[in-house]
Amino acid sequence: MTSSPSTPPPQNGTAISDSAWHSLLAVLVGQVTQDDKARDFLHVARLVAGTHDAALTMLVPLMDPQATVSYVGEGASTGVIAGLIEASDRENTARTGAAKALFDDMLAGLDRVQLKTQAGREGDVAAAAALCCDLALCQTPSVFADDNMRSGVQEGVIEAILFDSGHPVLAVPAGNHPTLDHILIVWNGRAEAARAISAAMPLLRRADKVSICQAEDASSDDVKTWLATHGVAVACAGALDPGHGVLEDRTGAAILDMADRLNADCLVMGAYVHSRLRQLFVGGATRTVLKKTTKPVLLAH
Repeated sequence: MTSSPSTPPPQNGTAISDSAWHSLLAVLVGQVTQDDKARDFLHVARLVAGTHDAALTMLVPLMDPQATVSYVGEGASTGVIAGLIEASDRENTARTGAAKALFDDMLAGLDRVQLKTQAGREGDVAAAAALCCDLALCQTPSVFADDNMRSGVQEGVIEAILFDSGHPVLAVPAGNHPTLDHILIVWNGRAEAARAISAAMPLLRRADKVSICQAEDASSDDVKTWLATHGVAVACAGALDPGHGVLEDRTGAAILDMADRLNADCLVMGAYVHSRLRQLFVGGATRTVLKKTTKPVLLAH
């Protein structure tokens, strides 16, 4: 007879399945520095990897010199093209060196960690790498609220991973996040929210407290029954009251307000329930939360 692998102790005395995160991807885009933003982000990545005994890859996309040249068009002189390629190479050398220093400082000593660099468009590189991981971690656009271009790149990377890899994202804002003990689930009765809950199961099973809030037209009773089969007890936080916006979706603001009032450490929610075009021109809960959150958010599409 062979023995089965050990699992974490069940909550509430209920048997649980062996769902877990075994492979994590932490994505750092743009110029890599040793500032507090990058260090705080990798601190969370290290915390999650250590808590779940998971392998961790730190991914740093590099500039693609050929793609840089394509932006200036076919009429560029040989000297201009050579200058652009040389500038890209210098940036990639600096970015790789900074990434190695940050990796050695923040992640050295963990088992099963690696640094990976790859040239290409940030979203494409991140989504391709996320195909073969359980969870991707990214900084939120709110980390770069003072830089609209960088904020837009961050949102694009998160969107690319969600849509093109099929895997969830833990979006991490600036600041120190030492614990993920109180989780708030946002339930709207949609498939995206159900997938987010499934993806977050390892987090939910380890949390000290799990709360759920729901849209006014969505009951959370079946969700609580489902989570109980995984040993997760859920407290009902009530219905969201977003009010009525004409040119913007106020649901995101209502979600953030609920999280603040409950003093939750982390949000779990479905992402981009509305179309990308509507999100871009009208807004939506996903964009609002990513741009304004002060708490980590686990997203799935």
